[in-house]
Amino acid sequence: MYLLGLQRWLRANTDLELTTAFQRGGELLHEFTALGEVVHLPGDEPVDRPVLDASGYDLVYLNASWTVRSLSALADVRALVVHVHEMDDVIRFQLDERDRAELFDRPDVLLVGARSARENLQRHGVASERIADVPYFLPIEPPVGAPRRSSAEARRVLGLDPARPLVLGGGVVDWRKAPDLLLHVGWHLRRAEVDCAVAWVGDRNERPTWCDWDEEADRLGLAGRATHLSATADLAGVLAAADVFVLSSREDTFPLVGLEAAALGVPIVCFDDAGFVELLADTGAGGAGIAVPYPDLEAMAGAVASLLGDPELLVATGERARARYEHRHRIDVAARRLLEVLQPWLGAA
Repeated sequence: MYLLGLQRWLRANTDLELTTAFQRGGELLHEFTALGEVVHLPGDEPVDRPVLDASGYDLVYLNASWTVRSLSALADVRALVVHVHEMDDVIRFQLDERDRAELFDRPDVLLVGARSARENLQRHGVASERIADVPYFLPIEPPVGAPRRSSAEARRVLGLDPARPLVLGGGVVDWRKAPDLLLHVGWHLRRAEVDCAVAWVGDRNERPTWCDWDEEADRLGLAGRATHLSATADLAGVLAAADVFVLSSREDTFPLVGLEAAALGVPIVCFDDAGFVELLADTGAGGAGIAVPYPDLEAMAGAVASLLGDPELLVATGERARARYEHRHRIDVAARRLLEVLQPWLGAA
């Protein structure tokens, strides 16, 4: 989705010609086909010999660290950029030694969207001058100044208790995104007699499941107060139901779901080692959200409770999050910065 949003912006604002090389197909294939040529690579494993002559392209842009596995299929790459959205959980455990060598040594520049991602690459020996910071943007942006549906009304639409404040988390159901930690935040809130519900929006991915949401909710005594919502194209409708958005990730760079929450004025609570803390600007209640030390779940619950218990603070914090999104993360701002970084290899395009 991020790559698709970038390509749409480039088509609308530049005269660049775009070709998308797919390791695997998917439901967005026709969207990319409408933007330029599409070619198919032989899967996502290294191959014995190249299948695509890349000498006619000014630049090859890899849109995630694991797509370095595509490089064996490309001959005569003139310039290479890799957008690294991942932290060590992926780099150390999802990439093999050959992949990491390609990632760290071969690109002309590595793009990152958070200081934590830059620092992680530097720990792996990547020189600072080979890393470029580019802000994240949303592939599909909410209209400027769009009115937000009331939380109670949005909860009613989702079949949730409209009168009970909602604490929302989201992402794929895996160890890294940590829906289980959100449930434990819910347990601390219940123990503190804060009347609210918790919900997670997102589906499982291909990685092993280590925690069942419903089973863990029952064990924590959260039956009736914990809901798992399936992934949906109308994420804005789910976010509208939330009073607070919690990024409970054990490890994350700058998840777009948090940016979507900020764009809609939903205040955010996260851990202070997450890249997303940069949008909040500080770790106190005067910022665009509240960051707490990892893995202090009681402190995270306390931060949520402080927002839910002060309606004026809740609204003001959400508005500051929206303002910071507008200032730095709208696509016209962030994509132009990315284009500036790529410009040396694109000539006058």
